[in-house]
Amino acid sequence: MEDTGPKPTYMKCTNFMEESLCMAAAEGKLNKMIRILQERVDPDCRNGVGYTPLHLAAQAGQFEAVKLLLCNWASPDPLNASKVSPLHLAAKNDHYKVAQLLILVGADPGRACWSGCTPREFAPFDSATQHMIEQCLKGEYPDPLDVFEMKGEPLVPAFSIPVIEPDPKKGAAPKKEGGPTKK
Repeated sequence: MEDTGPKPTYMKCTNFMEESLCMAAAEGKLNKMIRILQERVDPDCRNGVGYTPLHLAAQAGQFEAVKLLLCNWASPDPLNASKVSPLHLAAKNDHYKVAQLLILVGADPGRACWSGCTPREFAPFDSATQHMIEQCLKGEYPDPLDVFEMKGEPLVPAFSIPVIEPDPKKGAAPKKEGGPTKK
């Protein structure tokens, strides 16, 4: 006897570790993310809804979590079923630094989602995020020193760097110390 009734549809069964990575990324729990990634969980895994950990971290504005995922070879521009990228979600929630980082590592600021909107349209009107994405579309990308807030400070304390003052007699820098000088 043939059963002609409706056939059940099954959701993709996801691994507990993958779901845990997604939750940790959304909450910015870096230590938990590191432990899960050390277990060789794919950083591009998807949760039951189809979001990657990068989608969830970008949506929540978790800059350090986004950085950790990208350093572990997560794709910078994955798409969910609606063709929404993490950059779309970062722009929508006005997470400026996250959007800068995603663009810096290769996310496409001109990619349209299923509805035809680009990250620029997702960003709040007249926000810094929207202006930054517009600049990227013109070819002017963010400065990595600004994204990572590197001020160019030396790694050693300032007091340990010798200051060379000009010789008051000559008005020039003092002679190099080292070997004997001939007169």
